Amino acid sequence: MVQQVLPKGFEVLLGVSTDPQFGSVVMVGLGGTLVELLNAVSMRLAPITRQDALDMIAETPLQKACAGLRGVRYDQEEIVEALLNLSRMVEANPDITEVDINPLLLYGDGRKATAVDAVVIRKKSHQ
Repeated sequence: MVQQVLPKGFEVLLGVSTDPQFGSVVMVGLGGTLVELLNAVSMRLAPITRQDALDMIAETPLQKACAGLRGVRYDQEEIVEALLNLSRMVEANPDITEVDINPLLLYGDGRKATAVDAVVIRKKSHQ
């Protein structure tokens, strides 16, 4: 496998899990190893709205980081769009039971966010 070497960026976690009673749950938080250390995540039932995405970001350190971390600002809108797209994807594909994107790298220099690692799990078909 050949992969592009990416510069360091700010790491964000995006995910979806399935609750047997409530359905798809969308999650966002600090990514990389920070998620394991701080467990700073926010969750909502899918589908989410733009306001839900903004509220989720505000409930985590992500909003503060986007506003400026060590002199670097990150585009919060990229997280909002990623959350909305993730929510739309699981709504359109009810056989998706789990999604884990960790990390989504954000850059403070105008480059687009990049998902470095992603896993999508679907229900097994009974054929």
